[in-house]
Amino acid sequence: MPNAARTLPDSTRASLVWLLLLSSAASCRHSRGGIDRPEATLSARQDAQAAFRALRAAWFSGSMSERRKLEPDLRTFLARFPNDEPADMVRVLVAFDSVSRGDLTDARVLIAQVREHVGAVNDFAQVAEAYALLRESKADAAWNVLEPLAGKIVDPDERLVFGELRLRAAAAGRRYGRALRAAEELLSEAPLEAQSSLEDMVRELFRNAPKADLVESLATFERAEVDDGATSKARATTGSSSRNACSFGSLAIAAASVTGAAGFCGTSLVSLSTWP
Repeated sequence: MPNAARTLPDSTRASLVWLLLLSSAASCRHSRGGIDRPEATLSARQDAQAAFRALRAAWFSGSMSERRKLEPDLRTFLARFPNDEPADMVRVLVAFDSVSRGDLTDARVLIAQVREHVGAVNDFAQVAEAYALLRESKADAAWNVLEPLAGKIVDPDERLVFGELRLRAAAAGRRYGRALRAAEELLSEAPLEAQSSLEDMVRELFRNAPKADLVESLATFERAEVDDGATSKARATTGSSSRNACSFGSLAIAAASVTGAAGFCGTSLVSLSTWP
């Protein structure tokens, strides 16, 4: 399951429960009054927004197991605020959790309930659908869903999930050229705190790739960069960055995973074809 591998504070769950209880109490007060007063409606919406912000932050910062633990609170939110604006995003988050535990039917029911007019949320719902396809071992189908979204997912948290799934789909489909490009983009955009876990993931994904296929993809990738006139710029950028020890950091990881090389800095990607 895609995640940024950041630690969830111990107090988060208690805070979420407290927010949802407050929201529930506000809802009860409204029903006893018989008529929703404007100030009461505003208060309920504020409660919903506060609960949503806490849930969303906890979900994106959590590991797979931590996200699953949030599912009861997410479903409680949907029961309390089924028609509020944040409800669609909550449905998408629950859909991700459902896919991660193998319940693809439930996930797709939730995805279908996302209102199409909520554009950005609907785009992220398609990322959840791609995750379901990947769980069904339909890697190329997952890629085909994700690729048109490449320029549309702009939220940093959502883009990190999108980028990881895009990489996984390419690697699972043995499309190593795509995977290298996706890996480079993912690591270049990821926050510092996520770099280590993502590098480990890239290394693992390429570990079992056939050497010949990966060498060919690496060489093709470098030639394309040279043709675009982008190699020197990329090297200058990554060379001054504390996030990567050498140019084309994710490509170095991929190459070292297959060849067993201890280092890769300063080595032409094309020269990999001569490695033992």
